[in-house]
Amino acid sequence: MIIGVIVLGYLAFIVNSHLSSGNDTKKIQGKYAMSESELRNIIKSKKLTVYWAGPTVGDKYSLNFGAAGQAYVRYLPGGQGLTATGSTFRIIATYKLKSAFSITKTAGTQTGNVGFTNVDGNSVFYVKSRPTNVYMGIKGKDIQLEIFDPAIDQALALALFHGQIQPIS
Repeated sequence: MIIGVIVLGYLAFIVNSHLSSGNDTKKIQGKYAMSESELRNIIKSKKLTVYWAGPTVGDKYSLNFGAAGQAYVRYLPGGQGLTATGSTFRIIATYKLKSAFSITKTAGTQTGNVGFTNVDGNSVFYVKSRPTNVYMGIKGKDIQLEIFDPAIDQALALALFHGQIQPIS
């Protein structure tokens, strides 16, 4: 028990020390399975705009960054799967994209795609042949989200219902 507390304390120290100076969020790049509070603290301390589907009991989270303005929250059930490859875990991606709402709305009108406006007023689309990936343009913001869930219809359910996807604060 004491060793577990020491290991968790050391992990928190490592994560915080990697993020304590300047714009160095790329250093963590999915290397840490973080608790909800650790994830919230990083987002808040770095003043990042990152969306997610809220906490899930027993899960941990990894945080990755892509090109400028891209962030990915990966859900790790029971804290497992940090080094797993493939599409086996829920991921909520946040993309900074000028005119995200209209771009997403237009994409929904393309052949083979399904598009609509959800109850929160956000534009949503997905490719019929790939319903595990749903895109959402946030109304009034230059933010597009990609909601991935390996379970069919879960990504769509997250995009459909009020308040399911929100910024981490």
